Amino acid sequence: MVPGTIQGAPVSPTNSRGRIDRGTDRPRMPHQRRESSMSFTDKAKNKAQELSGVAKERIGDATDNERLRAEGATEQSTARARRSGEQAGRDVKDAFNK
Repeated sequence: MVPGTIQGAPVSPTNSRGRIDRGTDRPRMPHQRRESSMSFTDKAKNKAQELSGVAKERIGDATDNERLRAEGATEQSTARARRSGEQAGRDVKDAFNK
């Protein structure tokens, strides 16, 4: 084995591109957190579904359409359940990180 190598890899603070390799041990900055498993897009879609449900329910009330009102209530419930599930997931992660 050649001195200065570990199993054939050069011992150097640089990576293959010649840049300093800081590894993954350094702490993340607050704006770099990856705590949320739900992306911004997922949250936006969820909120749009909830608002769509509100609109359908109100239109169903105004037109006395029971099916439309029920469909709107179902959409709202589904969106709220997804949001609650995400919150529960974050709470579990926080409990394990303490």
